[in-house]
Amino acid sequence: MNKVDLYIWANDYSSNTGEGRLARNFISFLKKEYPRNLIKIKTPQKQFLIANSKIKQNYTIKKNNFFNKYFTFILGIFYLWSKRKDRIVYINYLPLWNFLIFLLLPKKTILGPITGGVKADKINNLENFFRITLFPIFYRISLFIINFKFKRALFSTNLLKKYAKNKKQKIFFYGYIYNLFNFKSNFSKKKYDLVFYNRNYNSKKNYIVKKII
Repeated sequence: MNKVDLYIWANDYSSNTGEGRLARNFISFLKKEYPRNLIKIKTPQKQFLIANSKIKQNYTIKKNNFFNKYFTFILGIFYLWSKRKDRIVYINYLPLWNFLIFLLLPKKTILGPITGGVKADKINNLENFFRITLFPIFYRISLFIINFKFKRALFSTNLLKKYAKNKKQKIFFYGYIYNLFNFKSNFSKKKYDLVFYNRNYNSKKNYIVKKII
């Protein structure tokens, strides 16, 4: 068997979710950087082997719903530690507030796009309490770890830039999410003039947009 050159852990590799699309896009970027390498992608449910930018095989891993729902990042950390002598990547479900991920990952890990930055307007439930009072503290802990431990960090948006203003800016890059869009596409033929996305979920709501609607 040929030696695997790049081991990737992705918590979600679906084609119909935001995190899954982010992972697929970032892996496409990695395939351009390592076009002739053998790449192995592991998720909580499946494994994929990519050679010459094409998927050669994939097979299902036995699923544990409770573990996959709450502790997949721990599974990913253990997996990457087992491959720490090779080139390793951790992708998606990588929120800046979860400083344990950054603390426990091997130092040489290539980090996928880091997410986060949605702030609640008021404390009306336990989740919003954590977002308003604890998340800014967790952000700064994670940024301290990243700044000390990793060569660079890629953020999906620029929403977290204000928390990193005193850090070494040369290792932080923002706005990766724009890579998900093809700005060369022809937008002249459109079905709708304006579309609102207003998911009924605490961390996704935009109260200003709701008033506009």
